[in-house]
Amino acid sequence: MGRRIQLNHVAGALLGSFIGRNNDVNGYWALGQLRSLADLAGVPEFRFNLLSGEAQPNDPLTERVARNYAEALSWHVAKCDLPMDRVRDAEIVLRFGDAGQEIPYFTYGEPFQCTVSIVDDHGKAHKRGIIRRCAPHNSKREQRRATSDDD
Repeated sequence: MGRRIQLNHVAGALLGSFIGRNNDVNGYWALGQLRSLADLAGVPEFRFNLLSGEAQPNDPLTERVARNYAEALSWHVAKCDLPMDRVRDAEIVLRFGDAGQEIPYFTYGEPFQCTVSIVDDHGKAHKRGIIRRCAPHNSKREQRRATSDDD
C-alpha cells in the first residue's frame, strides 16, 4: 500500500486542477463562475467538502464543483495506491478578496486564495495553497470549451 506522505502530492494535484482552466462547468472556467457567484451573492468564501461532495454555500454551481472534486480526490488517492479510509477529511477553501499582500498580475482580476487540505487517518494535515487573481465570468470575453461533459 502507498504511503500517507503521497497525500501531499494529491493536495497539490487537486489545487493545480482546481485553479486551472480545465476546471470547467458547462464549458466555462469554474473559477470565473465562482467569482461571479461570490460577487452576486456577496459571499467571499466557498467550502467544498471532498468526502461528502457538498459545498457551502449550497448552490447548483458549487455542488457541481464539489462533486467533481470528490471524484478527483478518489481518483488521485487510488492512483497513489492508498485506500480512501486513510483520508479522514478533505476540503477546498476558496476565498475572494484582499489577500493582504501584493499579488503579481499573471492574469487580470481581483485576488483569491485557494487552499486544499487533506487530513489523514493519523490526524496529519496535508495542505497546499495559492494566491492569484481571477476575474468574474464573462461569456462575451471567454471562449466556451468545445468538449464539455456538462452539456
